[in-house]
Amino acid sequence: GTIYFEDTPTSERIVPENAPAADVYSWTMPDSMRDTLGRELIGLKWETKDSIASTKEFIEQAKTVLSKHLAGSELLEEMLIDLASETGSTDAVMLHNLPMDPYIPSTPTDGTVSLHKPTYVAEAILLAIGELAGTHVIGYRSEKEYSNPWVHEGFPRKGKGSALTAPDGVPHHQDMSYQNVIPDLLGLICLREGQDTQVQTTILDTTVVADHLPSSIVSTLRQRRFRIAAPSQWADTKGVDLSSLRPILEGRSLHLPVDWKNMVGADEEASKALDSLKQALQEVEPVGVH
Repeated sequence: GTIYFEDTPTSERIVPENAPAADVYSWTMPDSMRDTLGRELIGLKWETKDSIASTKEFIEQAKTVLSKHLAGSELLEEMLIDLASETGSTDAVMLHNLPMDPYIPSTPTDGTVSLHKPTYVAEAILLAIGELAGTHVIGYRSEKEYSNPWVHEGFPRKGKGSALTAPDGVPHHQDMSYQNVIPDLLGLICLREGQDTQVQTTILDTTVVADHLPSSIVSTLRQRRFRIAAPSQWADTKGVDLSSLRPILEGRSLHLPVDWKNMVGADEEASKALDSLKQALQEVEPVGVH
């Protein structure tokens, strides 16, 4: 249904014409809130990104500022908490009309990382929203080499990078699926429209995918009968036991790597379960957002 907030920001549920493949909620921040919030976030400092203490201080400051402005939007906070819950029904939340950094550097064309922004409005919003959802940011050593270890740059470039920097589209996957600690949520914020104004991020609810599979296959996918290898071109596997067996379906998470060749079943039955999963992913129509 439709949810209304103070200052009449719009909110709607995005549902495809056929059976919903994901529950995606959309919320638009009022102009007055955007402008005031932006002015306050511009002044936040993130002194040392490699420092956990400095990062925690930055997050707490951002959370304090954002919480003050969202104090009358209890339903939005409930939506975010539901998103992070193992039993929640929300698969994604889209926030529109957010404040932006006043200056955003041009996108490099030589394969390097971008120039550092002088302000951290976008980072503050991403990290604070995650905290309001009841989660905590995770950083990986491997990502210090090509980006901020906590907040990643997402534009196509050569060399080491992540799925966010791939020059072409990527299939459905879960970020860092090969790691021992896998993130539950992924937050994205758009700083500048790309060349393809029709490009979409597609979203699938794992419960919908599971409904397309026999119960025996779902049971197999939840067992520790699979191995996921790291993408060797940019992954730091230090401290990660890639030989251990793990489930592919765990709670509401589907641990899919970007490249299916990096995921194998430990036995014939597990391998067949992966084939069935691949087929189900092709049959379910995802929800596309832009």
